[in-house]
Amino acid sequence: MNIFALLSLVSGVLILSLGIFVFDQNRKSPQHIIFLLLGVFASWWAFAESMMLGAESFATAGFWMKATALWTFVPPLALNFIVVFTRPDSLKKEKWIYPALYIPALIFSWIELSGSLITTAPIQAFGGYVFGYSRQTIFPLVEISWAVILAIIAMLLCVQFYFATTDHRREQQAKYIMAGIGVTTIFGILTQQILPGLQFPIPDLTSASILCFTGCVGYAIWKYRLFILNPATVADNILSTMTDGLVILDPDGNIVATNQALSRMVGTSKEKCVGRPVNDIFYHESDKAKIVAMILAQGSLSDYETTFRSEEGMAIPVSFSGSVIRDTDGSVAGIVGVSRDITERKRVDEALTQARIKLNVLNAVTFSDIQSTIFSLMGYLQLEKSRQAGECQQQFIDREIELVQVIADSLKYADLFQSLGLKSPVWQNVNQSFLLGISHLDILNLSRRLDVCDVEVYADPMLEYVFLALADNIREHAPTATEYSFTYTKNLQGLVLVLEDNGPGIPASQKEKIFKRGYGRRTGVSLYLSREVLSITGISISETGVEGKGARFEILVPPGAWRKTRQP
Repeated sequence: MNIFALLSLVSGVLILSLGIFVFDQNRKSPQHIIFLLLGVFASWWAFAESMMLGAESFATAGFWMKATALWTFVPPLALNFIVVFTRPDSLKKEKWIYPALYIPALIFSWIELSGSLITTAPIQAFGGYVFGYSRQTIFPLVEISWAVILAIIAMLLCVQFYFATTDHRREQQAKYIMAGIGVTTIFGILTQQILPGLQFPIPDLTSASILCFTGCVGYAIWKYRLFILNPATVADNILSTMTDGLVILDPDGNIVATNQALSRMVGTSKEKCVGRPVNDIFYHESDKAKIVAMILAQGSLSDYETTFRSEEGMAIPVSFSGSVIRDTDGSVAGIVGVSRDITERKRVDEALTQARIKLNVLNAVTFSDIQSTIFSLMGYLQLEKSRQAGECQQQFIDREIELVQVIADSLKYADLFQSLGLKSPVWQNVNQSFLLGISHLDILNLSRRLDVCDVEVYADPMLEYVFLALADNIREHAPTATEYSFTYTKNLQGLVLVLEDNGPGIPASQKEKIFKRGYGRRTGVSLYLSREVLSITGISISETGVEGKGARFEILVPPGAWRKTRQP
């Protein structure tokens, strides 16, 4: 085997070994996977060319010349690697890049394998057999021009990235990658086109020059931790089972790694997250700049409340903590952030706040009612005392009894109110809560249809008493009813729970009055209190039936406050 064949063989072995080494550092990273593929195709190209250069017969050289046809995938893979390295979000946003890179490679490879439009027959020359190119078509020139253009684009991307990034380590990585591609391209043009055209006796050393690319990338790995001290590698060493969302950013604010928890939080896959600017997951773009600035200035940040944006555009309140990742030389290598979904906590806080407000109002009104009633009662007692025995005495006693009953009702309301908001809202199965509510009533004589078993709502624990009030309304005010149903529908506003009966219905003039304080106190738990209980978590209730056709109560549950029942 001559020296040129040996150079190509060594080049192939080294680039394949480097590709396997890089892939082993992070087997899930697109950047590492593409570099492995680049190593595989470049290795095959170098191996096939070394066999052609060292072939002992024309037929053997012809076979290995055709085998090198897969070299056409090396330039697009190199450019693909550079795009992922410099602009990791481009391939996700601009899908046309893939066909633009690989369809020409496939076409050129097929042309080389199937005919003689590009390569014809190997030529015996100094250093062994070399490629014989067709002089009858322009395909060889088109193919070489295409490969050179891809190499130039790759180098320009490296140059642009070199001047754009603020990370010294990444600058050096880009510089050495660019140098490797540049040297390989120049060697290829010189030994394949320029020197043979000048009648200089030298074989094509393009594949052998891959040694330069391998050396530059290897040096960048050793000196500047290319691939190894990439924040994406760090993520694989962190527990993948953690419940909090993990995001790792490069110094330019791009996402280089996430865990499953964060992917679930924002409603997308890990693969779609990686490469995107971190701005994409913040609901307010200004939050990103503020948080990154605080972390860089302080070194870390703890429990900062902000908002993420889901893939569907929904706001997700989170508690964010982060810290700087530093290289061995003390420079900033990236940022690691941990986020905790605080939607439930926010929801509970809001519900408890609403409950406290309502309790304060209800207590004030109850106190005012009792105070006014006692004042009236005292007035009647004074009148009764000032009159002669027997004079209107029975009327006074009847009125005093009524006032005492009013006080008793107010105290009963106060007793009910003290449970309002006492416990945090919880997710409740609507069917179970309804059955618990009506279990306190004797309405077995009515036929029923329930179709709410597969939904849950987020409501105050007093939800069953809401259903008790609604069912008691049927028993008390619809004596002719023979059946009722409890179903649900969905619309743009959310989930609508519908309870209706076939009784006399409610007159239009009373549809709102039935929810007023003091109306229908004989129902035990008034519809007024029911509306207050539901409103704690943003649920509303209204009566929409037609008089003469039965009552119809609609409970509107907003998005986020209802869900399908989770299967065990």
